[in-house]
This record gives sequence, structure tokens and C-alpha cells, in this order.
Amino acid sequence: LCETEFPFVLLARAAFRDLLNAESGPIKALPLVPRLISPLRTALVHSDKGVFEAALEALSLLSEAVGPVLDEYMPTLLQPINKRVFDRILQARIMDVLQVIETNGGPTIVGIIKAKVPTYQTL
Repeated sequence: LCETEFPFVLLARAAFRDLLNAESGPIKALPLVPRLISPLRTALVHSDKGVFEAALEALSLLSEAVGPVLDEYMPTLLQPINKRVFDRILQARIMDVLQVIETNGGPTIVGIIKAKVPTYQTL
């Protein structure tokens, strides 16, 4: 997800999206969630806005694929998101992704999001 050079950027992002959208993608993604957190966090703290936006998209797709399994890892992923929540260009996209996470998460996810992103307004 941290790739910035053509064609690697297209391949990495399309492959991630295609794997999670595949028919058996969510089932295969479940055991990999712990291993995906570190690269996802690395992409979220990257200085390039394109990489950050790709990480948001990946987080949204992962949330839709694995649902509440992602909840325990959210505090780690929400810290870098909170640092960019006031960026006018990214703010709307960040709120959209947080709403997707809230929709797909478990009963405790709203509290986790509010603890790390105090400006978040629930659905």
C-alpha cells in the first residue's frame, strides 16, 4: 500500500481490492488480519496523501470483509487517522471510512472510535 511508483502503485491497490472483493476473499482474509495491521498502519502514517487515501480505502474494504474482527486493532489504526482529521481535503473521506467501520464493527466500536477521534459524530 505504500507504493508510489507506477505500475507498482496500481498493482498493489488493485490486488488488495480484488482479493477482498473475491467470493472467498473475506473468509481468507480473517486469519490474515493480524498480519495486515502493521502495513496498514505504516500506510496511514505515510507522508504522501495518496498513500494515506489508499490506506483509508483498504481499511474500508477490510472492515466490510471481516467486520467486527477488526475492532481490537482499531485503536492502533485510528491514531494516525486522528492526526489528519482536520485536513480539509481528507476530512470527508476520513468520516466516510469511520462510518463504514462503525456500520461493520461490533457493539464497542463507537466507543473505540470516539476515544481516538473525539470529533467523530456517530450515525
